Amino acid sequence: MNPAAKGGRPSSATQAPRNLSGFYAYVEQGSITVQASAPTKCLPGDLREVVGDIAAKFGTVSVESTHRTGSHNWRAGGAPHSLHLSCRAIDFRVHSRTSGLMAYLRSRPEVGGLKIYRNGIIHIDNGERRSW
Repeated sequence: MNPAAKGGRPSSATQAPRNLSGFYAYVEQGSITVQASAPTKCLPGDLREVVGDIAAKFGTVSVESTHRTGSHNWRAGGAPHSLHLSCRAIDFRVHSRTSGLMAYLRSRPEVGGLKIYRNGIIHIDNGERRSW
């Protein structure tokens, strides 16, 4: 008998994998590409959800950077207390239309830090609301 039917927890064999945002479905479809050096499982679900929504609304997204070690962060020119160090930040590119993207990101309460760099990379994190 299925333990869920008795009110218990279902076994891992009967549980469907959790996919809060569709992020990984977009990865499988190719709408989100992820650099091999950018782990995504450590990211907060709300940030993965934002990136999934961007892929749906604005087109293909390339995730360039997520978690960084201290030495990697230093080499990348990151701030000493960067949220990349705790896997709470994502740097990404959008490869098609970006009109309205920054306004959309500002409207999302999950996004704290927000910056677009000259090279087109966009940084979001779930820290305090700020831009620089």
